[in-house]
Amino acid sequence: VEEHAPFLDVSLLRGSPEAARRAYAILGAVVHSYAYRHLALWGSPESPRDVVVPSSLSSPWLALCDMLDLPPGACAAAGLDLWNWADDAFTTRIASMTATETEVAFHRLAATVHRRSARDLPAILDIVDDLDAGRIHLVVQTLDAIALMLADFRRLFQDVWTSVDPDVFYDLYRPLLSGSTPQTPIRFRLPDGTIRDAVAAGPSAGQSTIFVILDAVLLLEGDDDSGPHAAFQGDMLAYMPPSHRALALTFRRRARASALAKRRSGRVGRALRRARAAYAEFRRFHFLVATRYLRRTATGTGGTDFREMLQDAIARTAAQ
Repeated sequence: VEEHAPFLDVSLLRGSPEAARRAYAILGAVVHSYAYRHLALWGSPESPRDVVVPSSLSSPWLALCDMLDLPPGACAAAGLDLWNWADDAFTTRIASMTATETEVAFHRLAATVHRRSARDLPAILDIVDDLDAGRIHLVVQTLDAIALMLADFRRLFQDVWTSVDPDVFYDLYRPLLSGSTPQTPIRFRLPDGTIRDAVAAGPSAGQSTIFVILDAVLLLEGDDDSGPHAAFQGDMLAYMPPSHRALALTFRRRARASALAKRRSGRVGRALRRARAAYAEFRRFHFLVATRYLRRTATGTGGTDFREMLQDAIARTAAQ
């Protein structure tokens, strides 16, 4: 990629959210492939400090991040999991970093989890109102639907075992999903020749709105919670599309203010225990999957110590 005028005039995308999201997915794949190519299996002689994204990519990419209210630097999960499909069956990527089935299957999992959650999301969002109005049968029905949804998530995750090659993922694709740190920021050359360093987490399942909402419904967590999982989840809110972020934050405030998670007895208490048991089982299974595909590292695609974070999440869920 040479230094020349930006190959995309982002101002043309204003007023067209769908086009802006598609451009974000495509440019995100290109920026990640360029910035982190030295980490992937095919290798590259550069050190991280030698890799500078040229202004022809930097200018439109940083402008798109600003337009979509997403952090500059790494491509958020929404860009790769939700906005990068050429078909509704999640079989063909618009932009691919590796041209492998492993890449397709990895993101298909996230997309199908989101699609499955959409079936029950309206009822989940109504659960606080249902509780306040005394519609106990609807609260119980929704909690049992959550348990079934989590069982379906496990079945969807099982597809990973056959569709995502552990070696291809670990050695080739995982490095390209890297985030950056203050010690090794992603570096962007600006049109005036200056360098802008950015720090951003790589795409992660923690950037999925549904899990923030499930935590709000099922777990007794306070606003001052400082455990690894809560801290990670708080950081990941910034990587959600603004409408998703607003929905998650609004619902979390309402759920925490309600008495739902404190129910210990009666039909609601029993349904809560069933849903929490399903959530704990799902998180244990997620930990096994993550451990298999990140077997030689403690760092997940979001740039965190995934073992510490997931074990903390499992413990909190099981302790409710």
